[in-house]
Amino acid sequence: MALVAHNARFDEWVLRDAGLRAAPLIDTLRLARACLRLPSYRLKDVAGHLLGISLDKSLQKSNWRRPLTKAQLSYAATDALVTLRVYQQLHRIMSK
Repeated sequence: MALVAHNARFDEWVLRDAGLRAAPLIDTLRLARACLRLPSYRLKDVAGHLLGISLDKSLQKSNWRRPLTKAQLSYAATDALVTLRVYQQLHRIMSK
């Protein structure tokens, strides 16, 4: 089983810093760079291109120390869902 993340290198660093080792990570940032031509490969931009949605990233740099707010939890869940949908679209493109 693998995990999907956008900019997985960052997630691997955070997990390693916490003493955790994740399952193999699929990096949608790397996939997007390999099969799309975009001026920016931020999740917001890749999602806009592939899914036609606009992500609100205003909470990205908020204080993520516990306890998390409902808005932060919603942001994190949305980010995870969008990352999965981006991966699915990139996988379809790569399978052609």
